[in-house]
Amino acid sequence: MKASRQESRELARKRTSQGRGQGQGANYQPWLVVREVVGRGTCWRVQGWTVDRKHELFGKLQRWHFYTLDWSAAVIDIREQYPLLPLDSTLDIAKKLGIRHPGHQSRRSPAGVLMVDFMVTKMSNGVRWNEAHMLSYAKRRSEEGSEQTRKVLDIKKRWLEAHGIKVVEITDETLSIELAKNVHMVHKHLDISERVHCLQSELDLVVRTLSEYAWSGMALRDAAKRCEEVFSLPPGSGLAIAYHLIATKRWQINMHVPINASQPLTFLSKPNF
Repeated sequence: MKASRQESRELARKRTSQGRGQGQGANYQPWLVVREVVGRGTCWRVQGWTVDRKHELFGKLQRWHFYTLDWSAAVIDIREQYPLLPLDSTLDIAKKLGIRHPGHQSRRSPAGVLMVDFMVTKMSNGVRWNEAHMLSYAKRRSEEGSEQTRKVLDIKKRWLEAHGIKVVEITDETLSIELAKNVHMVHKHLDISERVHCLQSELDLVVRTLSEYAWSGMALRDAAKRCEEVFSLPPGSGLAIAYHLIATKRWQINMHVPINASQPLTFLSKPNF
Protein backbone atom coordinates (compact mmCIF):
# COMPACT_ATOMS: atom_id res chain seq x y z
CA MET A 1 0.00 0.00 0.00
CA LYS A 2 2.81 2.41 0.90
CA ALA A 3 4.57 1.73 -2.41
CA SER A 4 1.31 2.28 -4.32
CA ARG A 5 0.64 5.50 -2.44
CA GLN A 6 4.17 6.77 -3.15
CA GLU A 7 3.69 5.97 -6.82
CA SER A 8 0.43 7.94 -6.76
CA ARG A 9 2.21 10.95 -5.27
CA GLU A 10 4.93 10.81 -7.92
CA LEU A 11 2.41 10.54 -10.75
CA ALA A 12 0.37 13.40 -9.26
CA ARG A 13 3.47 15.59 -9.02
CA LYS A 14 4.32 14.82 -12.64
CA ARG A 15 0.86 15.79 -13.88
CA THR A 16 0.85 18.92 -11.74
CA SER A 17 4.23 19.96 -13.17
CA GLN A 18 2.66 19.62 -16.63
CA GLY A 19 -0.01 22.14 -15.66
CA ARG A 20 -2.82 19.59 -15.30
CA GLY A 21 -5.77 20.75 -13.26
CA GLN A 22 -4.52 24.32 -13.36
CA GLY A 23 -5.45 27.52 -15.12
CA GLN A 24 -8.77 29.12 -15.93
CA GLY A 25 -10.77 29.72 -19.07
CA ALA A 26 -8.95 28.78 -22.27
CA ASN A 27 -5.75 28.12 -20.29
CA TYR A 28 -7.22 25.36 -18.12
CA GLN A 29 -5.81 21.85 -18.58
CA PRO A 30 -8.04 18.94 -17.47
CA TRP A 31 -6.52 16.30 -15.21
CA LEU A 32 -7.63 13.61 -17.66
CA VAL A 33 -7.86 13.95 -21.45
CA VAL A 34 -9.45 11.75 -24.09
CA ARG A 35 -6.22 10.58 -25.72
CA GLU A 36 -5.14 8.97 -22.44
CA VAL A 37 -8.13 6.64 -22.19
CA VAL A 38 -7.57 3.15 -23.56
CA GLY A 39 -10.31 2.14 -25.98
CA ARG A 40 -11.78 5.67 -25.81
CA GLY A 41 -15.40 4.46 -25.90
CA THR A 42 -17.93 7.27 -25.47
CA CYS A 43 -15.50 10.19 -25.32
CA TRP A 44 -15.69 13.55 -27.05
CA ARG A 45 -13.61 16.68 -27.53
CA VAL A 46 -16.11 19.51 -27.97
CA GLN A 47 -15.26 23.10 -28.85
CA GLY A 48 -16.83 25.41 -26.29
CA TRP A 49 -18.83 28.60 -26.63
CA THR A 50 -18.32 29.92 -23.12
CA VAL A 51 -14.64 28.99 -23.11
CA ASP A 52 -12.64 28.99 -26.34
CA ARG A 53 -11.03 25.56 -26.15
CA LYS A 54 -11.78 21.90 -26.73
CA HIS A 55 -13.45 20.27 -23.72
CA GLU A 56 -12.52 16.69 -22.79
CA LEU A 57 -15.76 14.82 -22.07
CA PHE A 58 -16.31 11.24 -20.94
CA GLY A 59 -19.68 9.51 -21.17
CA LYS A 60 -23.08 10.74 -22.30
CA LEU A 61 -23.95 12.42 -19.01
CA GLN A 62 -20.88 14.66 -19.17
CA ARG A 63 -21.56 15.55 -22.79
CA TRP A 64 -25.24 16.38 -22.25
CA HIS A 65 -24.53 18.37 -19.09
CA PHE A 66 -21.75 20.26 -20.83
CA TYR A 67 -24.22 21.52 -23.43
CA THR A 68 -26.56 22.83 -20.73
CA LEU A 69 -23.63 24.64 -19.09
CA ASP A 70 -22.44 26.11 -22.39
CA TRP A 71 -25.94 27.51 -22.97
CA SER A 72 -26.31 29.16 -19.56
CA ALA A 73 -25.75 32.92 -19.44
CA ALA A 74 -24.70 32.66 -15.79
CA VAL A 75 -21.78 30.32 -16.51
CA ILE A 76 -18.45 32.05 -17.23
CA ASP A 77 -16.01 29.14 -16.92
CA ILE A 78 -16.24 25.36 -17.30
CA ARG A 79 -13.40 23.17 -16.02
CA GLU A 80 -14.02 19.48 -16.65
CA GLN A 81 -12.16 16.57 -15.01
CA TYR A 82 -11.23 18.91 -12.17
CA PRO A 83 -8.77 17.39 -9.64
CA LEU A 84 -9.05 17.73 -5.87
CA LEU A 85 -5.48 18.61 -4.97
CA PRO A 86 -3.14 18.13 -3.27
CA LEU A 87 -3.47 14.36 -3.14
CA ASP A 88 -2.52 14.28 0.54
CA SER A 89 -5.58 16.37 1.39
CA THR A 90 -8.05 13.72 0.19
CA LEU A 91 -5.85 10.95 1.64
CA ASP A 92 -6.13 12.63 5.04
CA ILE A 93 -9.91 12.96 4.72
CA ALA A 94 -10.21 9.30 3.77
CA LYS A 95 -8.10 8.28 6.78
CA LYS A 96 -10.25 10.32 9.16
CA LEU A 97 -13.44 8.82 7.71
CA GLY A 98 -12.03 5.30 7.66
CA ILE A 99 -12.59 5.05 3.92
CA ARG A 100 -10.36 3.30 1.40
CA HIS A 101 -8.93 5.91 -0.98
CA PRO A 102 -8.80 4.94 -4.69
CA GLY A 103 -5.32 3.93 -5.85
CA HIS A 104 -3.26 5.31 -8.72
CA GLN A 105 -4.53 2.64 -11.14
CA SER A 106 -8.18 3.67 -10.78
CA ARG A 107 -9.66 4.66 -14.17
CA ARG A 108 -11.67 7.51 -12.68
CA SER A 109 -8.90 8.87 -10.47
CA PRO A 110 -5.67 8.99 -12.50
CA ALA A 111 -2.57 9.08 -10.27
CA GLY A 112 -4.90 8.39 -7.34
CA VAL A 113 -6.30 11.93 -7.51
CA LEU A 114 -10.05 12.34 -7.08
CA MET A 115 -11.90 14.49 -9.60
CA VAL A 116 -15.27 16.17 -9.99
CA ASP A 117 -16.95 16.12 -13.39
CA PHE A 118 -17.11 19.90 -13.68
CA MET A 119 -15.91 22.87 -11.67
CA VAL A 120 -18.28 25.58 -12.85
CA THR A 121 -17.77 29.29 -12.29
CA LYS A 122 -20.89 31.43 -12.35
CA MET A 123 -21.59 35.15 -12.08
CA SER A 124 -24.83 36.94 -11.33
CA ASN A 125 -25.41 40.55 -10.30
CA GLY A 126 -21.67 41.06 -9.93
CA VAL A 127 -21.30 38.08 -7.59
CA ARG A 128 -18.95 35.27 -8.67
CA TRP A 129 -18.81 31.75 -7.22
CA ASN A 130 -17.74 28.17 -7.99
CA GLU A 131 -19.88 25.04 -8.05
CA ALA A 132 -18.70 21.44 -8.21
CA HIS A 133 -21.05 19.51 -10.50
CA MET A 134 -20.99 15.75 -9.93
CA LEU A 135 -22.89 13.46 -12.27
CA SER A 136 -24.26 9.96 -11.80
CA TYR A 137 -26.97 7.58 -12.93
CA ALA A 138 -29.81 7.43 -10.41
CA LYS A 139 -30.24 3.66 -10.69
CA ARG A 140 -26.56 2.96 -10.09
CA ARG A 141 -26.51 5.20 -7.03
CA SER A 142 -29.26 3.10 -5.43
CA GLU A 143 -27.55 -0.23 -6.03
CA GLU A 144 -25.84 -2.01 -3.15
CA GLY A 145 -22.59 -2.28 -5.12
CA SER A 146 -22.25 1.49 -5.10
CA GLU A 147 -21.33 1.66 -1.39
CA GLN A 148 -17.68 2.37 -2.15
CA THR A 149 -18.77 4.99 -4.69
CA ARG A 150 -20.83 6.73 -1.99
CA LYS A 151 -17.86 6.65 0.38
CA VAL A 152 -15.60 8.24 -2.23
CA LEU A 153 -18.33 10.84 -2.80
CA ASP A 154 -18.15 11.64 0.92
CA ILE A 155 -14.41 12.33 0.58
CA LYS A 156 -15.06 14.68 -2.32
CA LYS A 157 -17.82 16.52 -0.44
CA ARG A 158 -15.59 17.01 2.61
CA TRP A 159 -12.82 18.45 0.41
CA LEU A 160 -15.23 20.79 -1.38
CA GLU A 161 -16.84 21.88 1.88
CA ALA A 162 -13.41 22.73 3.30
CA HIS A 163 -12.79 24.94 0.26
CA GLY A 164 -16.18 26.66 0.43
CA ILE A 165 -17.37 25.21 -2.88
CA LYS A 166 -21.04 24.43 -3.42
CA VAL A 167 -21.81 20.83 -4.42
CA VAL A 168 -24.39 20.23 -7.15
CA GLU A 169 -25.37 16.60 -7.71
CA ILE A 170 -26.99 15.79 -11.04
CA THR A 171 -28.42 12.50 -12.28
CA ASP A 172 -29.81 11.31 -15.57
CA GLU A 173 -33.26 11.91 -14.06
CA THR A 174 -32.63 15.58 -13.17
CA LEU A 175 -30.55 16.54 -16.22
CA SER A 176 -32.34 18.86 -18.68
CA ILE A 177 -31.98 16.39 -21.53
CA GLU A 178 -34.22 18.22 -24.03
CA LEU A 179 -32.29 21.44 -23.48
CA ALA A 180 -29.02 19.54 -23.90
CA LYS A 181 -30.15 17.91 -27.15
CA ASN A 182 -31.38 21.21 -28.56
CA VAL A 183 -28.09 22.94 -27.76
CA HIS A 184 -26.23 20.02 -29.32
CA MET A 185 -28.30 20.43 -32.48
CA VAL A 186 -27.35 24.10 -32.95
CA HIS A 187 -23.93 24.02 -31.28
CA LYS A 188 -21.87 24.00 -34.48
CA HIS A 189 -23.84 26.91 -35.90
CA LEU A 190 -22.61 29.71 -33.66
CA ASP A 191 -20.38 30.75 -36.56
CA ILE A 192 -21.77 30.05 -40.02
CA SER A 193 -19.29 32.08 -42.05
CA GLU A 194 -17.97 28.87 -43.63
CA ARG A 195 -21.46 27.52 -44.31
CA VAL A 196 -23.28 30.55 -45.72
CA HIS A 197 -21.57 32.79 -48.27
CA CYS A 198 -23.33 36.07 -48.94
CA LEU A 199 -22.97 39.78 -48.27
CA GLN A 200 -24.00 41.03 -44.83
CA SER A 201 -26.73 43.19 -46.38
CA GLU A 202 -28.18 40.14 -48.15
CA LEU A 203 -27.86 38.03 -44.99
CA ASP A 204 -29.79 40.66 -43.04
CA LEU A 205 -32.61 40.43 -45.56
CA VAL A 206 -32.56 36.62 -45.44
CA VAL A 207 -32.73 36.71 -41.63
CA ARG A 208 -35.65 39.14 -41.71
CA THR A 209 -37.56 37.02 -44.22
CA LEU A 210 -36.78 33.73 -42.45
CA SER A 211 -37.89 35.24 -39.14
CA GLU A 212 -41.20 36.31 -40.67
CA TYR A 213 -41.83 32.83 -42.07
CA ALA A 214 -40.87 31.07 -38.82
CA TRP A 215 -42.92 33.43 -36.64
CA SER A 216 -45.97 32.93 -38.88
CA GLY A 217 -46.14 29.29 -37.78
CA MET A 218 -44.53 27.58 -40.75
CA ALA A 219 -42.62 24.38 -40.10
CA LEU A 220 -38.95 25.29 -39.71
CA ARG A 221 -37.81 23.21 -42.69
CA ASP A 222 -40.50 24.73 -44.92
CA ALA A 223 -39.54 28.26 -43.86
CA ALA A 224 -35.88 27.52 -44.52
CA LYS A 225 -36.57 25.96 -47.92
CA ARG A 226 -38.74 28.88 -49.02
CA CYS A 227 -35.94 31.29 -48.11
CA GLU A 228 -33.50 29.24 -50.15
CA GLU A 229 -35.84 29.48 -53.15
CA VAL A 230 -36.46 33.23 -52.76
CA PHE A 231 -32.79 34.12 -52.38
CA SER A 232 -31.31 31.33 -54.53
CA LEU A 233 -29.33 29.91 -51.60
CA PRO A 234 -27.64 26.48 -51.63
CA PRO A 235 -29.65 23.63 -50.05
CA GLY A 236 -29.18 23.54 -46.28
CA SER A 237 -28.34 27.24 -45.97
CA GLY A 238 -31.78 28.13 -44.63
CA LEU A 239 -31.60 25.65 -41.75
CA ALA A 240 -28.01 26.67 -41.01
CA ILE A 241 -29.11 30.29 -40.64
CA ALA A 242 -32.09 29.26 -38.49
CA TYR A 243 -29.86 27.23 -36.16
CA HIS A 244 -27.44 30.16 -36.04
CA LEU A 245 -30.25 32.48 -34.91
CA ILE A 246 -31.11 30.01 -32.14
CA ALA A 247 -27.47 29.52 -31.12
CA THR A 248 -26.89 33.27 -30.87
CA LYS A 249 -30.23 33.66 -29.03
CA ARG A 250 -31.50 36.16 -31.57
CA TRP A 251 -34.50 33.87 -31.73
CA GLN A 252 -35.89 33.34 -28.24
CA ILE A 253 -37.49 29.90 -28.27
CA ASN A 254 -38.47 27.39 -25.61
CA MET A 255 -35.31 25.26 -25.49
CA HIS A 256 -37.04 22.66 -23.32
CA VAL A 257 -39.28 21.70 -26.25
CA PRO A 258 -37.52 19.45 -28.81
CA ILE A 259 -36.48 21.28 -31.96
CA ASN A 260 -38.08 19.41 -34.86
CA ALA A 261 -37.46 20.86 -38.30
CA SER A 262 -40.74 19.39 -39.55
CA GLN A 263 -42.64 21.38 -36.91
CA PRO A 264 -43.00 25.11 -36.09
CA LEU A 265 -40.69 26.50 -33.41
CA THR A 266 -42.07 27.45 -30.00
CA PHE A 267 -41.17 31.13 -29.76
CA LEU A 268 -41.10 32.88 -26.39
CA SER A 269 -41.14 36.31 -28.01
CA LYS A 270 -41.47 37.79 -31.49
CA PRO A 271 -38.15 38.01 -33.34
CA ASN A 272 -36.86 41.47 -34.10
CA PHE A 273 -37.01 41.76 -37.90
